[in-house]
Amino acid sequence: MDSPSSEQNAHPLRHKFAAPGVPRGSIERPRLDRLLTELFDTYSIVEVIAAPGSGKTVEAQLFAAGCGRQLAWLTMDRSDRSASGLVFDLATALGELAGNAVSDMRRTLQTNGTIEEAAAILASSAATQESLLVIDECQQIATSADAASALDTFLEYIPEQMRVLLLAREELPWPLQKRYVHGQIAQLGDATLNLTYDELLEYIEQLGVPPESGERIFASTGGWVAGVAFASRFGVEEQPNLRDLSAYFGRQVLEPLPEDEQRFLLDTSVTDAVTRDVAVALCGPDGQRLWSAVSARHLPATSTTAGAIVCHSLFRSFLQQRLLDTRPEQHDGLLAAYAQHLAASRQYEDATEVWLSLGEVDQAEQTAMQALPGLFTRADWPVVKRWVEAFGADRVYTHPTLIGAEIRAAQGIREFDRARAVIRKLDREGRLRAAIESDPSLLATAAWVMQAYPQEALGLLDKFDGDARADVVRYMIEATIATRPITPPDSPVLADVERQMSWGLFLQGRLGELARMGSVDHDAPVLNPNVVLAAAFHEDGEAASKLWLRVPQEIRERAHSRFIEAMVDLANGDHERARHHLRLAIAESHRSGFSLLPVYEIFMGYLQLAEDGPDVAISHLEPVLDAMSRTGQTAYVEMAQCFLGLAYLRTDRTTDAQLILREAVTSMTRCQRRLLLSMAAAGLAEAEARLGNDDEARDAAALAYHVAMLTGTFLVLIQAVRLFPDVQRREAERNPEDSRWRRLVIAPSARPKPRTGPRAGDGVALLLQPFGRDRDLHIDGEPANIGRTKILELVAYLALHPNGVDRFELQQRLFPEADQRSGGNHFRQIAHKLRHGTDVGLERHRNLVLFPKSVAVIANDIEFERLLVAASSSTGQQRKQRLQAGLDLMRGPYLEGSTLSWVEERRNYLDLVHEEARLELATLHLELGEPQAARDVCEAVLATNRYSDPAYRVLVEIERKVGSESSALTVYRRAAQALAELGLRPGDARRLMRSDADPSDRTPVRH
Repeated sequence: MDSPSSEQNAHPLRHKFAAPGVPRGSIERPRLDRLLTELFDTYSIVEVIAAPGSGKTVEAQLFAAGCGRQLAWLTMDRSDRSASGLVFDLATALGELAGNAVSDMRRTLQTNGTIEEAAAILASSAATQESLLVIDECQQIATSADAASALDTFLEYIPEQMRVLLLAREELPWPLQKRYVHGQIAQLGDATLNLTYDELLEYIEQLGVPPESGERIFASTGGWVAGVAFASRFGVEEQPNLRDLSAYFGRQVLEPLPEDEQRFLLDTSVTDAVTRDVAVALCGPDGQRLWSAVSARHLPATSTTAGAIVCHSLFRSFLQQRLLDTRPEQHDGLLAAYAQHLAASRQYEDATEVWLSLGEVDQAEQTAMQALPGLFTRADWPVVKRWVEAFGADRVYTHPTLIGAEIRAAQGIREFDRARAVIRKLDREGRLRAAIESDPSLLATAAWVMQAYPQEALGLLDKFDGDARADVVRYMIEATIATRPITPPDSPVLADVERQMSWGLFLQGRLGELARMGSVDHDAPVLNPNVVLAAAFHEDGEAASKLWLRVPQEIRERAHSRFIEAMVDLANGDHERARHHLRLAIAESHRSGFSLLPVYEIFMGYLQLAEDGPDVAISHLEPVLDAMSRTGQTAYVEMAQCFLGLAYLRTDRTTDAQLILREAVTSMTRCQRRLLLSMAAAGLAEAEARLGNDDEARDAAALAYHVAMLTGTFLVLIQAVRLFPDVQRREAERNPEDSRWRRLVIAPSARPKPRTGPRAGDGVALLLQPFGRDRDLHIDGEPANIGRTKILELVAYLALHPNGVDRFELQQRLFPEADQRSGGNHFRQIAHKLRHGTDVGLERHRNLVLFPKSVAVIANDIEFERLLVAASSSTGQQRKQRLQAGLDLMRGPYLEGSTLSWVEERRNYLDLVHEEARLELATLHLELGEPQAARDVCEAVLATNRYSDPAYRVLVEIERKVGSESSALTVYRRAAQALAELGLRPGDARRLMRSDADPSDRTPVRH
């Protein structure tokens, strides 16, 4: 959370973001241009590491001019040692190529995002047009691990069409060095940049030097560009050491100038680039004239544009040392004048750094007050922390703005223990009030820091007045601990507290409101991954997966994002991946001390209940519940009680289950925390029924269904019903005419497999369409025209086993009549034909056969089941649409013509599921006032299976509601006649006409 954003009004230093210009006398170097072109055909990143004066910057400009790419340029300086400063400088350099990334970066940083996340957003948002980004003077970040990490992340996510040219005097630090190790960066060095003899001859000719001097110059310089330039200008009669240019700079460049121009160069050496304004600030009223005079000379080792004179680093280092040697007493005065100029031109951050370098803390404090809002906006907490430490505690704790800066910096760099200690100390001493009165947004930050101690956090919120952010943080905390209903704040949610707001909505089960917090722009990155939870808990795995893919990769690495990914996995039915991501979330939270660790532990308990058995879940959840009971975080206590109560039921500890679930249901109901209330209430209904408390069981089940309707999702209730199917059976029997419980689970025979999808990278999409006569494989959307059934059988079986199949088992399943040797030969032939027809090969891990990770496998039979199960969590039109989408996939029999036993079993199973789903669709049509559509679906079922007892029952129901008694009798006679063929008595069919017929008897009759 941040203070209200405040932009610095200063214009960026333009010389940083433009090529410095090509010095007079430079030559085109086709050899280097060709080499860079060839490298960029293979690599996205090329780094040139060479000594000063080797011609790196000049060659970069010459190459950029002819490569046909849009150029972006950044010349690093000391400000880029700040990771945040570097990333925002990269955004400035990219300009229009960055799109709207800057606003997304600020939003991320203001919501406790990391600078690596901001760098990933910037690179991912960059335009996809052909572009070249040149980053010069990269050695500036050699001592900054944070800046190197930010640059590494940016390079990781640049678009395919962008090329990056890094220029540096020395190798860059880790983690950038790992790119060298893995061959991800091409490197060029001094030897490549040195002029060849032919290039040297062309160069010196342009400088007016006769060719016969070439051999001597080449022997003296080795082709080093700066040495060649100076030797050409001043001769090599004395065989100087051209790597030490001090003598040349002094004798041949500086001393021939008029004294006032010499003084101008020395005085302005305290800055990187000399503009006319800087010249006046450092040299007085005569600065304008001197700037024009020096600019017109086009001195060696300088680049001059219309706005600035930039000295080569070698020349500037010489000038700085000469200034210290000849006029040391003026050095600090010049720096002070420069700092004053920076402040006057609203470059407050740079001014503060200069004042601090001079030890002028009072002056630094004044400019820091102006610079801090900009640092807060870009979340440059390391710089804020360094300034606060430089000012000292005595100064900081007497200034409200600096107090806020220290708290924000500690929170921003995740030093939560230190932040809490500072807050408590300042609150005891009465100094926190002045800081919050000065900046009301600080209260939200302080309360958020204290959230692990919710009563202390609420104490701060009660004691001080904050802004709308504080209302959101209060809502999140109270949604976690309150014992009464809590209403979300009405005011618009600011970006920097959006995640806090969304978490509170999630805990209360306000999934519709949570979903509406998502961006309506389907191309925009999802910076608040909590919104993905709404789709996941609506059991819309496809929508959740699409949203998840829009979350920037760096944000996905957070502990909380791992938890969200686990919920997406659960929505897709993949418990194994869900467990993996929960383990990552728990491990990362243990390392960082993240406050939502208990939530991740609790949901791990649910997975253990579903997969490992109740005893494992109980041993895991009991200590978690004990720890949570001491924190006052009631919402998390209720979650643990819910899952633990269900585990007790599975081990027949019915009384224990009743007590703990009753407590959870009572608390959830009182506080209107409805996320898991339907599951807890369904469990309580089961416990009460086992104990003979029929009325209590009925009331608990009614509450469970009512809450599912309120939250707009039946997912949570369905999970409970799958654990305890007697809940559904009992409620369906209570009122046979009420079909809600009977139809809670669409196609109850369905047993969906985990959805297979993109595994890694930008690999191949392989779709299996196994139904009907147009069955085929599709590669990246294009039909492969696979005619052989055996290839389709191979893909189908592997799709049903995404984690791999034992090779010998696979051979036996595909070729049951062949011995092991023949089966192996047949298998190799089919695998070869698959590769030949699709360019998709198989992999073997030990003895397991599976598709490569780069292949995204989607099988329509698995999608069919998944969509039917997902439809169970919906109602009305959405339920009908999802159901129809699933039915549309099944165009005919599964792998028609195959006689393999496992294919026949799956074919019969899918036919059964298909019939159940169509009957549910018919009932939905009737409920939605579409009787003719309902009749058509029932008749389609009977055309396939004329003995379908449930289809006749639905038809009778249709005729009784919208037809006549005689039309209902006609349907009855059809049913009686069909059933008689199976040897059933007419009395067995007559029950179709009874209103008290058992509605749970829905199993289709097979001939």
